[in-house]
Amino acid sequence: TVGGYKSFNGLASYLFRANYNYDSKYYVGASIRRDGLSRLSKDARWGTFWGASAAWRLSKENFWQESSIKDVLTDLRLRASYATLGNSELGSNFPYLGTYSAKQYGKQSGIAWSNMGNNNLEWETTETFDLGLDGNLLNGRFNFEIAYWQKNSKDLVLEVPTAPTMGVPGNSYYANVGKIKNSGLELTLGGDLVASRNFKWHADVNFSTLKNEVKSLYGGNDIIDNYTIIREGESYKSLYGYDYYGVNKTNGNPIWRKA
Repeated sequence: TVGGYKSFNGLASYLFRANYNYDSKYYVGASIRRDGLSRLSKDARWGTFWGASAAWRLSKENFWQESSIKDVLTDLRLRASYATLGNSELGSNFPYLGTYSAKQYGKQSGIAWSNMGNNNLEWETTETFDLGLDGNLLNGRFNFEIAYWQKNSKDLVLEVPTAPTMGVPGNSYYANVGKIKNSGLELTLGGDLVASRNFKWHADVNFSTLKNEVKSLYGGNDIIDNYTIIREGESYKSLYGYDYYGVNKTNGNPIWRKA
């Protein structure tokens, strides 16, 4: 036998971005984009996403230059940004489309449903926020970055399970069913530990935290896939199964407790 297939998807984008700074002291930026994705139906194919950013270089202000701290902390910048982004990876090339394929029942050939479509499927969108402080010491020999970030994803495109009696292929279909929050802190320290005429040793240290939480799902229902679960209040795709409870002393068999 010989078999095979080809599958494609397309993304069209229109972009605009503008940046401005005044006296290398005040910075602002803005962007907007219009994306069209073939993985969504014609009625929901286009999405508009935008972003904005700003920064203030405190070390350029007169009050900073007139203080003695400038001799140690030679540069300091406060920054913030916000943006919305669309996720183009939606599980397959046509999750919205109801499709059929050839099947065989015993010795008989036929046509059967291969994908349950959903014309109401929309863009999965993430709102991102970032607040940070950047600086360097001793004329740039050492530098640091401190930042707090948050990402809130909504209209998550996930496979929603269906009852086996519905006859849906894979017992699932794609839908916008939830929200997820990611947040964390990031710290970067770096500098030249040794800086001589013939030898230079530069080192960096990074530290970060991440908190992931499913904020909502369709009707509060769980989505279970083998050994993982998507559940409100838990991390996305947490491990799911049975807890080892101990040994049955009468026969030596293990005892499991459902999580």
